[in-house]
Amino acid sequence: MLRVYELRGTRYFETSENWLEQVGLGVILWEGKFEDRQDTWLRWCYQDGTVLSTGDERAEQERQRAEQAEQRTQLLADRLRAMGVDPDNL
Repeated sequence: MLRVYELRGTRYFETSENWLEQVGLGVILWEGKFEDRQDTWLRWCYQDGTVLSTGDERAEQERQRAEQAEQRTQLLADRLRAMGVDPDNL
């Protein structure tokens, strides 16, 4: 169970909101693997509940994007070769 408190004046009060207007982010309990450990984690999130990616997650997304771009480039080169065009001499 997640409990969120907000500071009002000099005291903290429990709130049902997980959105922290002061920082423009929220917090959410997230089930998943982080640093090789499957567990429930506290994660920053956007107002719609989408979690912010960690540095490792962003790196993996970029690695996948680069791999897909390489595959598309190779497919295009293969198609050009099939049409008799050498992509290395363009």
